[in-house]
Amino acid sequence: MGSFVIPNVNKSISEHGGNLREEARRLGVSPKILLDASASLVPFQTPRKIRQCLINAINSYSLRDYPDCRHKELIEAIGTWHGIPSDMVLPGNGAAELLTWAAHDAAMAGLSCLPYPGFSDYERALKCWNASYVHMPLPLNWSKEMPQSFPLNAKTDVIWITNPHNPTGQLWSRESIKALLHRYQLVICDEAFISLVPNGEKESLLPLVKNHSNLIVIRSLTKLFAIAGLRLGYAISSSK
Repeated sequence: MGSFVIPNVNKSISEHGGNLREEARRLGVSPKILLDASASLVPFQTPRKIRQCLINAINSYSLRDYPDCRHKELIEAIGTWHGIPSDMVLPGNGAAELLTWAAHDAAMAGLSCLPYPGFSDYERALKCWNASYVHMPLPLNWSKEMPQSFPLNAKTDVIWITNPHNPTGQLWSRESIKALLHRYQLVICDEAFISLVPNGEKESLLPLVKNHSNLIVIRSLTKLFAIAGLRLGYAISSSK
């Protein structure tokens, strides 16, 4: 395996995938006959324990009542899992909602840097708040070694990072991103797939959140547990 190079990157052609039913309507066919390669979804089935929890909820009264609007049990469970205070956990309707709220803070902080090629939903989230942003091309030429050092040093107020990167799959080292925390007012790191990468958790920024109030880490349970239809994610950051 040699170096990885993608020439002539066009940042304007990327859109969020996964709109299977919309595409089926456009084509006039059944969604069942389409093979969707437009979204990053895990290839395995929903874990048996989660399927059983859903069955139990359907067979009991769990779905009849409104859920706890403060999500206390969920927040405490996530905090315990990561070994952090529960007031640093914010659950959301999938990572998309959390990205939108992170973009609100980014808009308040100033100019955002969006590495490209990159996940198009960051741009959508920033547009919700009329936030200013610039695209900066990644130097898509690196060795086979993993993790790599994050290669950008944009002169902006905010930087958005996907780790592992979407769409290249490159894993960035924690130490290289840690250095950015002293340069930016806000660092937003999307770790939706980090648990699926060999040794990915070793590069997670979660251990840094306690000591860096300008860091937001976003996780997606919908990806990790193959429950994209349930829309569940969470952010870890300073309680303020």
